[in-house]
Amino acid sequence: MGAGTVPAAPAIPRRMTSTAIRFGIAALALALAAMPRSAGASQDAAPPALVVLLASDQSAYGPGVPAKFTLAVDNPSETAITATFPSAQAYDIVVLAGETEVWRWSAGYAFAAALSERSFPPGVTLLGRETWDLRDADGVSLPPGAYRAVGSVASAPPVDGNPVEIVLTAP
Repeated sequence: MGAGTVPAAPAIPRRMTSTAIRFGIAALALALAAMPRSAGASQDAAPPALVVLLASDQSAYGPGVPAKFTLAVDNPSETAITATFPSAQAYDIVVLAGETEVWRWSAGYAFAAALSERSFPPGVTLLGRETWDLRDADGVSLPPGAYRAVGSVASAPPVDGNPVEIVLTAP
């Protein structure tokens, strides 16, 4: 195997459905809700933060099979949390190879520069569903290997979510 060559990952035969994605996000939300709250927290404690949740419909993709992402926000508190947005963009998804960005959902979009606020009630709020065609920012098909997707809320300051590991397989 030559330098810089990434070995093909084994294909994962089980395909996740949208129901499985919803179940996964619901399971994450329940796990977050079950976490113990700190006892004796002072009145001056920082308000709870939003938790960004990203899921993909599969963990491995063959050539020509696009990745489908679902992005949601969990508000683990018992009251609404308000976030400030510097533009009309509510979220973003970035795909990385190592530490190098190879694709960004928002690239090529223009968002109105309008300061706004959005309130997130307790629990999980769906932000959006997006599709990635497994190509880089220049439209070139990416080679087989391991990639990482990260969703974020485009608030001020931005809030990053969990990384999702994705494997692109060889034909």
